[in-house]
Amino acid sequence: MAWVVLWSAYGFRFGIPAFSFDWEGLGPGTITYRATARLRTLHLFPEPFIYDLAGLRYLGVGRGVFLHGAYSMEGFRLFFPTAFLIKSTPGFLVLVALGLAAIYSARDRRTLAWQTLPLVALVAVYFSASVASKLNLGIRHLLPIYPALCILAGAAVKWKSRQRLLYWLGLGLALPTAAISAGLAHPDELAYTNFLGGGTANGWHWLVGSSYDWGGELNDVANAAQPGKDAETQPPNYLLYSGTADPAIHRVNAIQLDGYFRPTEDFTRRLRGGTFYVCVTNLQTGTPQAFGPWTAAYEKRYQELRAQPTGSPTDPDFIERHGLLVARLCSFLRHRTPDGQVAQAVLVFRLTDAEIQRVISGPPAELFPASPVQGWRGPGS
Repeated sequence: MAWVVLWSAYGFRFGIPAFSFDWEGLGPGTITYRATARLRTLHLFPEPFIYDLAGLRYLGVGRGVFLHGAYSMEGFRLFFPTAFLIKSTPGFLVLVALGLAAIYSARDRRTLAWQTLPLVALVAVYFSASVASKLNLGIRHLLPIYPALCILAGAAVKWKSRQRLLYWLGLGLALPTAAISAGLAHPDELAYTNFLGGGTANGWHWLVGSSYDWGGELNDVANAAQPGKDAETQPPNYLLYSGTADPAIHRVNAIQLDGYFRPTEDFTRRLRGGTFYVCVTNLQTGTPQAFGPWTAAYEKRYQELRAQPTGSPTDPDFIERHGLLVARLCSFLRHRTPDGQVAQAVLVFRLTDAEIQRVISGPPAELFPASPVQGWRGPGS
């Protein structure tokens, strides 16, 4: 049954029309490459599922994480506590606090504590394991504790405290606050951030990736980037996108600079002033070729590659140079105030030709002598 459901999720199609996966990137001759090749030959699972399955090999490897201006390849112990505090509605946090207070201050608290022990144990064990993990993949990995916390919050109605006025005041404010916060978050629920994190519009200063931006903003970008009446004379639109969908399918009127699809042209020769739609994940983290803040090692490599001939789009040096250019652009934009915001997770920057020339050939906007990324083992470590 599970096998049938899996195939139905992919429309009972093996591959994706007009799209090919980078199987060579798995490393010809490796166990992963041979195993996935066998699965593809037998057509046991849809091809996109096999490709994602191969990505599980990275779970035990260092993964870049951003948390409030800090970067790490080993994770942060404060990542999930921070995510829980700023991604939960204030009303929900108050309800959980009232529920726990009701349990442990009631006359029959021993009985209540025993009855709720499995829920408390689930929350404590799972949350502790998440904190200890080096994989800070997103707030969604805390979702299993929320049903248990909701049940514990329900215990608030059993509170028989003498401070009834304070109790009812807190309960009366928490319930509508939780509902209103959830309603106001629509349609950008993923980006929701409470006042502790500066509100939803500023949540990207704390968390990015699947805690804030998961590539679901293309329709909004398409609406914002619609060509005007004088489209031929308008500056071009550019897109820095962290998702895996094809912007062309969503009719986004923009040149994609980075994302799931590899570059097909040398933007160091073509890039000019225009409107840049930048996903906050790209902005804060850079690219696979240059994760985190711009360093002297990145700058040295960028200048070396920039002095070489353009080469083919399939050439590793071409791909690396493009990634470094995009990361250099991101480092420049991190020091510039956005000109707008689309769907919370996409920032809008309107750059002049002079600013673009500074990005390509001018002094970098930031330059760290060594990588400040915790656990970094790459260039400049």
